[in-house]
Amino acid sequence: MNINAIRNQKEVGYYYLCVAFSILIYIILVLSTFGIVLVFALFFLLSSWLFGQMFKAMVLGNCVKVSERQFPDIHKLVTEAASSIGMPHVPDVFIYSSGGLLNAFAVKFLGGKYIILYSGIVDNILRRKSPGELKSIISHELGHHAAGHTGLFKQILLIPALSVPILGTAYKRACEYTADRISYAVMNDANIVCQSLLTLSHGTLILANQISKNEFLGQESRIPGIMGFVFEISSGHPRLTRRIAAVEDFAAHYKA
Repeated sequence: MNINAIRNQKEVGYYYLCVAFSILIYIILVLSTFGIVLVFALFFLLSSWLFGQMFKAMVLGNCVKVSERQFPDIHKLVTEAASSIGMPHVPDVFIYSSGGLLNAFAVKFLGGKYIILYSGIVDNILRRKSPGELKSIISHELGHHAAGHTGLFKQILLIPALSVPILGTAYKRACEYTADRISYAVMNDANIVCQSLLTLSHGTLILANQISKNEFLGQESRIPGIMGFVFEISSGHPRLTRRIAAVEDFAAHYKA
Protein backbone atom coordinates (compact mmCIF):
# COMPACT_ATOMS: atom_id res chain seq x y z
CA MET A 1 0.00 0.00 0.00
CA ASN A 2 1.32 3.42 -0.96
CA ILE A 3 0.62 5.40 2.21
CA ASN A 4 1.72 8.71 0.73
CA ALA A 5 -0.69 8.31 -2.16
CA ILE A 6 -3.67 8.21 0.20
CA ARG A 7 -2.33 10.50 2.91
CA ASN A 8 -4.62 13.42 3.69
CA GLN A 9 -3.14 16.46 1.97
CA LYS A 10 -3.86 18.70 4.94
CA GLU A 11 -1.61 16.46 7.01
CA VAL A 12 1.28 17.13 4.62
CA GLY A 13 0.75 20.89 4.74
CA TYR A 14 0.35 21.04 8.50
CA TYR A 15 3.35 18.76 8.97
CA TYR A 16 5.72 21.06 7.10
CA LEU A 17 4.26 24.06 8.88
CA CYS A 18 4.81 22.32 12.21
CA VAL A 19 8.37 21.36 11.22
CA ALA A 20 9.22 24.93 10.23
CA PHE A 21 7.77 26.33 13.44
CA SER A 22 9.47 23.72 15.62
CA ILE A 23 12.89 24.16 14.00
CA LEU A 24 12.62 27.91 14.49
CA ILE A 25 11.80 27.43 18.17
CA TYR A 26 14.64 24.93 18.62
CA ILE A 27 17.12 27.32 16.99
CA ILE A 28 15.98 30.13 19.28
CA LEU A 29 16.31 27.87 22.31
CA VAL A 30 19.79 26.65 21.36
CA LEU A 31 21.05 30.17 20.73
CA SER A 32 19.39 31.73 23.75
CA THR A 33 20.56 29.01 26.16
CA PHE A 34 24.04 28.65 24.63
CA GLY A 35 23.33 25.03 23.76
CA ILE A 36 22.18 24.00 27.24
CA VAL A 37 18.86 22.92 25.75
CA LEU A 38 20.73 20.06 24.03
CA VAL A 39 21.45 18.61 27.47
CA PHE A 40 17.72 18.66 28.15
CA ALA A 41 17.17 16.93 24.80
CA LEU A 42 19.41 14.06 25.90
CA PHE A 43 17.58 13.96 29.20
CA PHE A 44 14.28 13.80 27.30
CA LEU A 45 15.52 10.84 25.26
CA LEU A 46 16.56 9.01 28.40
CA SER A 47 13.22 9.83 30.03
CA SER A 48 11.40 8.56 26.96
CA TRP A 49 13.27 5.27 27.11
CA LEU A 50 12.54 4.88 30.82
CA PHE A 51 8.86 5.76 30.31
CA GLY A 52 8.71 3.24 27.48
CA GLN A 53 10.08 0.55 29.76
CA MET A 54 7.55 1.47 32.44
CA PHE A 55 4.75 1.35 29.87
CA LYS A 56 5.94 -2.06 28.70
CA ALA A 57 6.02 -3.31 32.28
CA MET A 58 2.51 -1.99 32.84
CA VAL A 59 0.92 -3.55 29.76
CA LEU A 60 2.74 -6.89 30.10
CA GLY A 61 1.75 -7.11 33.75
CA ASN A 62 -1.84 -5.93 33.49
CA CYS A 63 -3.08 -6.27 29.90
CA VAL A 64 -3.46 -9.35 27.73
CA LYS A 65 -1.23 -9.64 24.67
CA VAL A 66 -2.91 -10.81 21.48
CA SER A 67 -1.03 -13.66 19.80
CA GLU A 68 -1.50 -16.90 17.88
CA ARG A 69 -2.10 -18.63 21.22
CA GLN A 70 -4.04 -15.83 22.90
CA PHE A 71 -7.17 -14.60 21.12
CA PRO A 72 -6.09 -16.11 17.77
CA ASP A 73 -9.13 -14.71 15.93
CA ILE A 74 -8.16 -11.16 16.83
CA HIS A 75 -4.51 -11.93 16.03
CA LYS A 76 -5.62 -13.03 12.57
CA LEU A 77 -7.39 -9.71 12.04
CA VAL A 78 -4.23 -7.86 13.07
CA THR A 79 -1.92 -9.84 10.79
CA GLU A 80 -4.32 -9.57 7.85
CA ALA A 81 -4.59 -5.81 8.23
CA ALA A 82 -0.83 -5.40 8.67
CA SER A 83 -0.23 -7.49 5.56
CA SER A 84 -2.66 -5.37 3.53
CA ILE A 85 -0.87 -2.22 4.63
CA GLY A 86 2.52 -3.77 3.91
CA MET A 87 3.95 -3.60 7.42
CA PRO A 88 6.95 -5.95 7.79
CA HIS A 89 6.81 -5.79 11.58
CA VAL A 90 3.47 -6.07 13.36
CA PRO A 91 3.12 -3.96 16.54
CA ASP A 92 2.29 -5.72 19.79
CA VAL A 93 -1.46 -5.61 20.43
CA PHE A 94 -2.93 -5.70 23.93
CA ILE A 95 -6.45 -5.85 25.36
CA TYR A 96 -6.93 -3.38 28.20
CA SER A 97 -9.71 -3.64 30.78
CA SER A 98 -11.39 -0.31 30.17
CA GLY A 99 -14.39 -0.47 32.49
CA GLY A 100 -16.82 0.02 29.61
CA LEU A 101 -14.95 2.82 27.81
CA LEU A 102 -14.76 2.41 24.04
CA ASN A 103 -11.44 3.40 22.51
CA ALA A 104 -8.16 2.23 21.01
CA PHE A 105 -4.82 3.92 20.51
CA ALA A 106 -1.40 3.44 18.93
CA VAL A 107 1.81 4.40 20.68
CA LYS A 108 5.53 3.97 20.10
CA PHE A 109 8.45 4.17 22.48
CA LEU A 110 12.12 3.40 22.15
CA GLY A 111 12.09 -0.32 21.75
CA GLY A 112 8.61 -1.05 20.47
CA LYS A 113 5.31 -0.22 18.80
CA TYR A 114 2.03 -0.96 20.54
CA ILE A 115 -1.69 -0.92 19.92
CA ILE A 116 -4.03 -0.91 22.89
CA LEU A 117 -7.60 -2.08 22.34
CA TYR A 118 -10.07 -1.16 25.07
CA SER A 119 -12.11 -4.13 26.22
CA GLY A 120 -15.28 -2.05 25.85
CA ILE A 121 -14.93 -1.69 22.09
CA VAL A 122 -13.86 -5.32 21.65
CA ASP A 123 -16.85 -6.64 23.63
CA ASN A 124 -19.33 -4.34 21.90
CA ILE A 125 -18.23 -5.42 18.43
CA LEU A 126 -17.70 -9.14 19.01
CA ARG A 127 -21.00 -9.57 20.86
CA ARG A 128 -22.66 -8.29 17.69
CA LYS A 129 -20.57 -10.73 15.64
CA SER A 130 -19.09 -7.93 13.55
CA PRO A 131 -15.37 -8.69 13.31
CA GLY A 132 -15.10 -6.42 10.28
CA GLU A 133 -15.64 -3.41 12.54
CA LEU A 134 -12.86 -4.56 14.84
CA LYS A 135 -10.54 -5.08 11.88
CA SER A 136 -11.40 -1.55 10.72
CA ILE A 137 -10.44 -0.10 14.09
CA ILE A 138 -7.26 -2.18 14.20
CA SER A 139 -6.42 -0.99 10.67
CA HIS A 140 -6.88 2.62 11.77
CA GLU A 141 -4.40 2.19 14.61
CA LEU A 142 -1.96 0.27 12.42
CA GLY A 143 -2.34 3.15 9.99
CA HIS A 144 -0.98 5.58 12.55
CA HIS A 145 2.16 3.47 12.82
CA ALA A 146 2.46 2.91 9.07
CA ALA A 147 2.01 6.61 8.31
CA GLY A 148 4.76 7.54 10.79
CA HIS A 149 2.49 9.41 13.18
CA THR A 150 3.95 7.63 16.20
CA GLY A 151 7.61 7.89 15.23
CA LEU A 152 9.76 9.00 18.14
CA PHE A 153 11.96 11.34 16.08
CA LYS A 154 8.90 12.99 14.59
CA GLN A 155 7.29 13.39 18.00
CA ILE A 156 10.43 15.03 19.40
CA LEU A 157 10.84 17.23 16.34
CA LEU A 158 7.27 18.47 16.56
CA ILE A 159 7.08 19.07 20.32
CA PRO A 160 7.06 22.90 20.02
CA ALA A 161 4.39 22.92 17.29
CA LEU A 162 2.23 20.28 18.97
CA SER A 163 2.26 22.42 22.09
CA VAL A 164 0.53 25.22 20.16
CA PRO A 165 -3.22 24.50 20.53
CA ILE A 166 -4.53 25.47 17.09
CA LEU A 167 -1.56 24.34 15.00
CA GLY A 168 -0.91 21.14 16.93
CA THR A 169 -4.53 20.02 16.99
CA ALA A 170 -4.94 20.76 13.26
CA TYR A 171 -2.05 18.42 12.47
CA LYS A 172 -3.44 15.73 14.78
CA ARG A 173 -6.89 15.93 13.17
CA ALA A 174 -5.34 15.55 9.72
CA CYS A 175 -3.51 12.45 10.96
CA GLU A 176 -6.84 10.95 12.04
CA TYR A 177 -8.25 11.48 8.56
CA THR A 178 -5.20 9.72 7.10
CA ALA A 179 -5.63 6.75 9.45
CA ASP A 180 -9.30 6.52 8.47
CA ARG A 181 -8.26 6.43 4.81
CA ILE A 182 -5.84 3.61 5.52
CA SER A 183 -8.60 1.75 7.33
CA TYR A 184 -10.82 2.08 4.28
CA ALA A 185 -8.01 1.00 1.94
CA VAL A 186 -7.64 -2.19 4.01
CA MET A 187 -11.35 -2.93 4.32
CA ASN A 188 -12.46 -1.65 0.90
CA ASP A 189 -15.90 -1.25 2.46
CA ALA A 190 -17.06 2.20 3.51
CA ASN A 191 -20.06 0.81 5.37
CA ILE A 192 -17.90 -1.23 7.75
CA VAL A 193 -15.50 1.66 8.41
CA CYS A 194 -18.39 4.06 9.00
CA GLN A 195 -20.13 1.54 11.23
CA SER A 196 -17.01 1.23 13.39
CA LEU A 197 -16.99 5.02 13.80
CA LEU A 198 -20.70 5.01 14.60
CA THR A 199 -19.99 2.44 17.31
CA LEU A 200 -17.57 4.89 18.90
CA SER A 201 -20.28 7.56 18.75
CA HIS A 202 -23.18 5.73 20.42
CA GLY A 203 -21.31 3.08 22.41
CA THR A 204 -24.40 0.92 22.87
CA LEU A 205 -24.86 -2.76 22.21
CA ILE A 206 -28.64 -3.00 21.92
CA LEU A 207 -29.12 0.03 19.66
CA ALA A 208 -26.15 -0.62 17.37
CA ASN A 209 -28.20 -2.30 14.65
CA GLN A 210 -30.89 0.38 14.77
CA ILE A 211 -28.78 3.47 14.23
CA SER A 212 -29.23 5.48 11.03
CA LYS A 213 -25.98 6.76 9.59
CA ASN A 214 -27.77 9.42 7.56
CA GLU A 215 -29.65 10.71 10.60
CA PHE A 216 -26.38 10.91 12.51
CA LEU A 217 -24.67 12.77 9.67
CA GLY A 218 -27.61 15.16 9.58
CA GLN A 219 -26.72 16.31 13.09
CA GLU A 220 -23.69 18.10 11.61
CA SER A 221 -25.93 20.79 10.11
CA ARG A 222 -27.37 21.62 13.54
CA ILE A 223 -24.00 22.22 15.22
CA PRO A 224 -23.68 25.91 16.28
CA GLY A 225 -21.32 27.60 13.84
CA ILE A 226 -19.06 29.56 16.15
CA MET A 227 -18.88 27.10 19.02
CA GLY A 228 -18.64 24.19 16.60
CA PHE A 229 -15.59 25.88 15.08
CA VAL A 230 -14.08 26.52 18.52
CA PHE A 231 -14.69 22.92 19.55
CA GLU A 232 -13.14 21.64 16.33
CA ILE A 233 -9.92 23.67 16.42
CA SER A 234 -9.33 22.81 20.07
CA SER A 235 -9.66 19.06 19.54
CA GLY A 236 -7.04 16.61 18.30
CA HIS A 237 -9.80 14.45 16.75
CA PRO A 238 -12.32 15.60 14.13
CA ARG A 239 -15.99 15.29 14.95
CA LEU A 240 -17.25 11.79 14.16
CA THR A 241 -19.86 13.27 11.83
CA ARG A 242 -17.03 14.76 9.78
CA ARG A 243 -14.91 11.63 9.90
CA ILE A 244 -17.73 9.49 8.56
CA ALA A 245 -18.50 12.00 5.80
CA ALA A 246 -14.79 12.09 4.91
CA VAL A 247 -14.62 8.29 4.67
CA GLU A 248 -17.57 8.24 2.30
CA ASP A 249 -16.05 11.01 0.19
CA PHE A 250 -12.69 9.22 0.03
CA ALA A 251 -14.36 5.90 -0.84
CA ALA A 252 -16.10 7.55 -3.79
CA HIS A 253 -12.76 8.54 -5.32
CA TYR A 254 -10.28 5.95 -4.10
CA LYS A 255 -8.86 3.42 -6.53
CA ALA A 256 -6.61 0.67 -5.17
